[in-house]
Amino acid sequence: MAPKPLTNDWDILVSYATGDDLNNLLKNSWAGLLGTSEIEHSDEDFGYKAKLEKPSLEITGNDLKATLHVDLTGTFWSNDWSDDGDGDKPTYKFEDYEYRLSITAPIGSIDGDQTMHSGDNVITFDQKSTDAHQIVLHMQNQKLKWKSVDADPGNKKAKIGKALAAMAVGKVEDYVRSPNNIRWLDIKLGEVNNVENKETKSDLKALFQPKSFKLATRPGALDIFIQTVSAQGLASPSFDVKNSAFDTSDYNGAIILSHRLFQDLYLVPQIQKHCTKLAKDGDKHGRVTANKVDSGFQLELVFDKKETLSERGATFGFGYNSSAQEITLDFANYPVKLNIVNNEKKMPHATWEWNYDFTVHWKDTIYNYDMPDRVVYDSSTINAKIGDNKSDIATLEDNNLDFNFAFKTEFQPKMTIPDKTTDKYKNIHVTFDVFKFGLDELQYFASTNVFAPGQHFIDLKTVRAPHDLFVMGKMKPS
Repeated sequence: MAPKPLTNDWDILVSYATGDDLNNLLKNSWAGLLGTSEIEHSDEDFGYKAKLEKPSLEITGNDLKATLHVDLTGTFWSNDWSDDGDGDKPTYKFEDYEYRLSITAPIGSIDGDQTMHSGDNVITFDQKSTDAHQIVLHMQNQKLKWKSVDADPGNKKAKIGKALAAMAVGKVEDYVRSPNNIRWLDIKLGEVNNVENKETKSDLKALFQPKSFKLATRPGALDIFIQTVSAQGLASPSFDVKNSAFDTSDYNGAIILSHRLFQDLYLVPQIQKHCTKLAKDGDKHGRVTANKVDSGFQLELVFDKKETLSERGATFGFGYNSSAQEITLDFANYPVKLNIVNNEKKMPHATWEWNYDFTVHWKDTIYNYDMPDRVVYDSSTINAKIGDNKSDIATLEDNNLDFNFAFKTEFQPKMTIPDKTTDKYKNIHVTFDVFKFGLDELQYFASTNVFAPGQHFIDLKTVRAPHDLFVMGKMKPS
């Protein structure tokens, strides 16, 4: 079965998994109370000094919510009674009781004016200005759900210690949930912005400048569906990761370019720009058509319908002359094909394909002294073919993924000309435009417009091209 599109009619899908790598990267971004060094309390009954450790993030469903698990460390004690009744006031450690606060809240975004936007809605940028949306776990919300969990219900600590632990955790909850504290608990998960790439004059930069986006979750991951140049996609998109090329065992971040964006808005215009001999046929940009294939991409480049390889003329020798006809090739039915072939375990590769047989005719006149003795009409079939070629569509060097599409000089068609062919045709050749172009704008998008802008958040590692284009990577270790 042929691979299917997975971006839900959005231009780009950015996906990254929760887990240790994400938690390590975000641990210094936790804001407000969760960065407090210590919470202290003491009354006539008991006291404590508690610390909220850096939380871990968990996404378990498709409801645009996430849960923070916050471990408690520190000590607590009784102020009026003891375990053994002898008047001592023993001190206990929170970590011995493995208590954890689990905070579940909705995911949304906050714009530059500090306006909150629900993750249930499509979020649109003002095209007249630059803005950044912080993707957050939004605590200041009526839908906030909070519960404390004894991570080890079978803990065999003293009864009185467990009673004290429950009292202390309850107090910590009350403190954190108070309006004065909870308003600061917007946990940043990432960012999407519409910052223009001013480092390039390329006409490709608009392909990666977000106009709107929609958030989605699934167990273990956050997905961001982004519109750049096309119409907005489905209002409630979802990423069918199980039926995709996203190798979640080796990679935990991906940028997925829709088939349309990569093929119709990137590859085709770039080829049209670099190939000057394409047939126009009413299209001022040149004729490039896309074929439907089970996997990858296939484009056909149709060059000018006719090209004269050899003018009509004669070759003279002692006792003969050879009159050759003009050779004009018709390219309309012989397009050059670009195949981008998907590989399940390694980089996709590009191949160029063209094969054209044409017949040439000539007339040899044999002379006996100065008089023609006989006339011989002859012909041969010449083959023009692009030979075997293969090149990866991207190379990885120093954690920089460099896309490279090229028609090289060595790809020019090789001519197979039979020996008997008249000398008039021995040196003919077919040449196509030599060109090269890349996709530097993708690196800018990955480092500036999504993930953690201004930071080296993810190392792009490899590419797959089953239908949409998958660029996968690993979150950078902290």
